[in-house]
Amino acid sequence: MTETKTVRGIVEGKTIHLLRDPGLDGYRVEVEIRPIASREERIEALKRIAGSMADDPEFDAIMEEIQKDRKRGWERTEP
Repeated sequence: MTETKTVRGIVEGKTIHLLRDPGLDGYRVEVEIRPIASREERIEALKRIAGSMADDPEFDAIMEEIQKDRKRGWERTEP
């Protein structure tokens, strides 16, 4: 069998509790562990990214230019 499956689980010491049955009873397997961020960690990362330009003195000018470009695009596409 050469099929690769991805199954999430929770590590407790040397034991990994899988969240679903991978259907591989009796097979020897190789395990690659890749931690995944929790929902809260992902939300905090998004907040950091979203606020990263808050103190940039050019931020308002950049946003104004983007808005002007969008408006120009709308004017060109209106019938």
